[in-house]
Amino acid sequence: MKRLGQLIGGLSGFGCAVGFALLLLNYITGGSGLQIIGLPRELLGDPTSPGSIVVGLVHVVGFAAASFLCFAVGTAFCAHALVPEEQVTPEAQS
Repeated sequence: MKRLGQLIGGLSGFGCAVGFALLLLNYITGGSGLQIIGLPRELLGDPTSPGSIVVGLVHVVGFAAASFLCFAVGTAFCAHALVPEEQVTPEAQS
């Protein structure tokens, strides 16, 4: 039962990683950083201002980091679920 839970957790981690990767791809192809939190254009000025570039870069790095971390956690859970534990004999303990 423990292995099944770890396998489900690992597959969920892979699913989250794919979700973040698709979100990142959609964000990049949609003009990352050009739409800042619905603020009026008069407040921000030019859509390619340094502020919008920094916000876009932070979002891209954040989505990439989240995708990588979800993939790493999913890999760890799947590895723990699929690799059998070592059986320790009583002779080896002493």
